[in-house]
Amino acid sequence: MSGTGQAFLSPRSLATAIGLSESSLKRWIDGGRLAVVRTAGGHRRIPVTEAVRFIREQRLMVVDGSHLGLESPGPGGSPLPSSDDADERIHAALLSGDPIRLRNLLSGMFLAGASLASLSDGPLCRSLRRIGELWTHGEDGIAVEHLATDCCLHAVQFVRSLLPPTPATAPIALGCAPSGDPYLLPTTLAAAVLAEGGWNAVNLGPETPTRVLRLAVIRHQPRLVWVAASTETSDIPGLLTDLEELAATTGIPVVVGGRIFRERPVPQGKLLHAASLSELAGLARGLREPPDQLSRA
Repeated sequence: MSGTGQAFLSPRSLATAIGLSESSLKRWIDGGRLAVVRTAGGHRRIPVTEAVRFIREQRLMVVDGSHLGLESPGPGGSPLPSSDDADERIHAALLSGDPIRLRNLLSGMFLAGASLASLSDGPLCRSLRRIGELWTHGEDGIAVEHLATDCCLHAVQFVRSLLPPTPATAPIALGCAPSGDPYLLPTTLAAAVLAEGGWNAVNLGPETPTRVLRLAVIRHQPRLVWVAASTETSDIPGLLTDLEELAATTGIPVVVGGRIFRERPVPQGKLLHAASLSELAGLARGLREPPDQLSRA
């Protein structure tokens, strides 16, 4: 670990993590396929984020995740699940509130090539819906859901830490959940998905009044604004009107999403609607390309 907080691996550690010889790994380094830095003593060190990029790009198998910060999950699971049992194992980790186990599962799937959007829309979403139904069976379900949400937040932030550092020149995306919406997870997932897409994602969090969002837009000058609404606020029509005005007066694309907007129509041509995090990722890619490639809601 350096003074900047960036984590590094020795060639031997990375070779052990992926089950290859150190000499083979050094040949890849010498061939320019894997970026390294040099210590003051001249030893080669590989940033963990570069190691993650290389593993994903080359579709390598991780056989010892401890060198990548994946702690032992203990009984009941390997850090790298197959797609067949991923849903059940993620559900078990969330149900038991086991952040290490969930972190290992999500990180393993991410290293194997899954995107944060596909993980969020897929096994995480399906499991959290199942856990949300426990509310109907008694108050104990509320505690289970709260613990599962906290577990999920920690795991997603860990996977996000495996992404390459955001360049200073990266476009800024700014987002939140609206006033009256206390849910942190949806807007946190949106920020992580945008960060994976190369954006500098600034998340204002839940319960953000529109006036605060406007002030943040002036301060940060984003190229994209997102709002994730998961519950009925006191005035959803008023929120949409305010967001339309924000988009019109600033010229900044505003993307709305979340559970509320699955059932409510979004004004045509004024706001963008992302029905899933995968759609958000796609819209964000489009906003970095010519405007005629952008699909509006």
